[in-house]
Amino acid sequence: MDCSRCGLFISGERAKLVHGDPSLLRVTAEIPMTKVQRLLNEGQREAAARALKAAKEISAPVPPSDGIPDESRWLERRASEGIGKPCNTTPTNK
Repeated sequence: MDCSRCGLFISGERAKLVHGDPSLLRVTAEIPMTKVQRLLNEGQREAAARALKAAKEISAPVPPSDGIPDESRWLERRASEGIGKPCNTTPTNK
């Protein structure tokens, strides 16, 4: 980890040994920080508090209605039509 605030951060001689070991699989991922996380990382606590308050004021998305199909209704319809149910015949070997 490259963030010195993380508990997984290693540096110095130990980091050289780990990074130089050819038997280790190097896995990296870049995860972008949110606006609030960036502000906190820069030490701007007041601005982060305002941004967090503004984010909490955004209303939650509206759940699907009967007019909008979702996967559960689709699966229920398939089951009621007999689609996807196992057949009653036994396989035969030829």
